[in-house]
Amino acid sequence: MNMELLSSSVYPIVRDNADFYASYALAPDGSPASESMEDSGTLSMPYTCAQEACDCRDGTSWYWRWGKFVGIPLPNMTTESIEFSKRNGGNGIWDTSAGEHNAHADIAFASASLRKAIDYSTVLGVDENKRSMWQSVLDRMPDYPTQTLHWTQSNGTSIVVGSELSGKPMLVEAQAGGTPALEGNASQGTNSTGGQ
Repeated sequence: MNMELLSSSVYPIVRDNADFYASYALAPDGSPASESMEDSGTLSMPYTCAQEACDCRDGTSWYWRWGKFVGIPLPNMTTESIEFSKRNGGNGIWDTSAGEHNAHADIAFASASLRKAIDYSTVLGVDENKRSMWQSVLDRMPDYPTQTLHWTQSNGTSIVVGSELSGKPMLVEAQAGGTPALEGNASQGTNSTGGQ
């Protein structure tokens, strides 16, 4: 391992990424993960999915094409998933009024950044005071969002692509709305990078 390269180039970037995600992730009470070191429950990664497909910035002059605000199902809502939503008490429209959270790509990247920050700081013998915070955040990362759909055949000869996954949980891009401590923040108009 090239310790000089690790110390001067790689570790500073990994450390900064880990620090960013630790300050960005929210505990259930809405406080930053880095400030809630106690086991306060699973964290949330707010607004981590592309927000172009939701209405979480209603009133900020953004014109949303999809979601509950305009009453149009999202383009990735298949007939089957619309029916699934209706069978489970929804109206067939993905309610994204509180944004989309816990995107699997961000969960993966944050987890990798936190793990590597711990590993590299140990190897380099630096930032020992940050390791327990990084580990605490890593231990409380949310699960990857999933959805279970049930396909039905319209006739005996049709073959539905993906029907072998019927009734099994599958990864979805993000969790729409309802994330703890975020409902009240939706009106603030936060974008996918957390800026205003």
